[in-house]
Amino acid sequence: MTILDTAESFAGTPYHLGGPMGRTPGDESSCDCSGFVSFVFAQNGIGGLTAFTDAMYSQTQPVDGAPQLGDLLFYGPYTDTSQPGVRFPHMAIALGNGQTIDCKYPNGVSVHPPLGLPYEVRRVLALGAAASDAPVDQVAGGPPWLLIGIGALAFALLFGRRNPTHA
Repeated sequence: MTILDTAESFAGTPYHLGGPMGRTPGDESSCDCSGFVSFVFAQNGIGGLTAFTDAMYSQTQPVDGAPQLGDLLFYGPYTDTSQPGVRFPHMAIALGNGQTIDCKYPNGVSVHPPLGLPYEVRRVLALGAAASDAPVDQVAGGPPWLLIGIGALAFALLFGRRNPTHA
């Protein structure tokens, strides 16, 4: 099964900000955009993608030109009041034919043209080529501990505890 097949098999899954897909193993009841992308790639042997858009952005590399099948579109930077401080509030997987698949309110997981917002095209570092072209057994990623460490650091920087008694 390819990343595209996996993504399309979840069409209609409801949207929920911070939903469990991609965050809670075995729970595919709902998702948000980054949880959906993280889950789809993990189901195809590409684990370690953090289920937060800004953190996942740092785990990808820029791509010149039009989005190709499997590339990621990071929408932004723009302000989303439901996600204060998030630079890229939404992301999608490119289908390579002028279409994307993502999870957003109110439709949940659906296929549609790119949104009418600015976006950056990026590629998962482990792939080096379009996601659909990379056989799962040939994907060469970094050591899992490195990806986990990067994800933990990004999470701490984005959501770290702040002590209100100290400036």
